[in-house]
Order: sequence, then C-alpha cells, then structure tokens
Amino acid sequence: AKVDLADRSASQVQVSASALKFGMRELNSLDVTVDGRASAHQVSVKADAEEASLSLRVDSGYADENLSGTVNKFDLNLGDAHLRLASPTRFAASREQAELEQLCLNGAVERTCAQGEWRRAGPWKVALEASGLPLKILGAGLPRQSQYSGVLSLHAKASADAGKRWIGEAQAALADGVFRYQKSNGKIESVTVGSGEAHDHDSRPTLGRGTTPETSGSNGCTCTCSTVRPVPATST
Repeated sequence: AKVDLADRSASQVQVSASALKFGMRELNSLDVTVDGRASAHQVSVKADAEEASLSLRVDSGYADENLSGTVNKFDLNLGDAHLRLASPTRFAASREQAELEQLCLNGAVERTCAQGEWRRAGPWKVALEASGLPLKILGAGLPRQSQYSGVLSLHAKASADAGKRWIGEAQAALADGVFRYQKSNGKIESVTVGSGEAHDHDSRPTLGRGTTPETSGSNGCTCTCSTVRPVPATST
C-alpha cells in the first residue's frame, strides 16, 4: 500500500481477503482497491457471498479534511434479483457535516432508495424506501442450509432538529415469506411465514376501524402478521 494524503503523489491501496466470517455469515471474497491522488482517486469494492454479490465504484477527492465524490457504479445481486444504480449519486463527508443525495438501485421489479443529511450541532435526516426486494437479502452470507424466499417492502425515515429529540417512522411488509433450514438429521424443514405488515413510529398509534394489531407497545409499535405454520419436512 502507498498512501499520500498530502496529494504530492498518487496513492495505491489493494486489499484482498477470502472466507471472512462475521458470526454465522461468510464472505467468499472481498477486494478493495484505491488508486489515484488524494484530490482525485477511484475506490472499487467487490464482494461475493452465498446468494449475493456486490460491485461498487466511487470517484472521489479529499482536501482540507473534506471527502466528496460520486458513486458511479453500484451493482447488487441477490439470488435472481439484479439491482443496478439508477444514476450517479453525489456524497460528501467531513467532521462537521455529511450528505448523501438520493441513491437508488433498480431491478426488474425491485427498487430501493436511500438518502441522508447530517450537521454537527444541527439538523439531520435519513430516509430509506424499498419495494419488491427478495427476502433472500436476510440470508445473504448464510450457509446454503438456511434459505429465505418471499418479497419484502420497507419504508423508514427519521430526523431531528438541533437540540430536539429525534422523530421517525418505519413500515415493513412481507409477502409469501418462507424460511428453509437443514435439520441435524439432514432433512429440510420449511416454515411458512406468509404475509404481514409492521409499523413503528414515535407516538402512540391511532388505529383505523377494523384494525386489530397483534402487538401494541408504548413506543407506538403495531404489528399485524400471519400465523407461522410449519410445512412437512422433505429430504435433501
């Protein structure tokens, strides 16, 4: 590795690793490359796991303790879903503030977007939207013996003004969820989660007519889900 933050010469960093484990999850391979001067360089990241892979490229510059640039490539593969960056996305970060413009990944039917903004001793906000995501995202990096199927949609946002408590809300919807795992005897057990919704916000919920949540907490959390029912085990 060769690093020159003073911008007098080009920097080169290359990191490669394999069989990285984080609890039950495992990365088959990880490659990170940084090439160019501090003021104008390119960062590339490639990662591969069971049922998932990532390819990321960022063009950025560092000067006066400020990092800014553009995400020009973001490919994310989750099983049969292939998400690609909708358009180049700007970002900036320093000790005093950070900002990510709306970053969206689109697939055939999948879409996910995220953006955020933070100021030291000032306001901040973050937002996440996702629809049509395969539930396999929860099993990324897990061994083949644990598999998920179904579709997940998410909506979440949070914000705060300077000196005030943060507020936020989140919603999640699951359709046709199924979890499969391998038992100690080698057979595959399937658990059908089904479909349902969950909502969470910072105040007590106001329920509409006919709504019967299974849980309701003082933090404003409500949840409506289908009953989990096991499917007879089948041999591998």
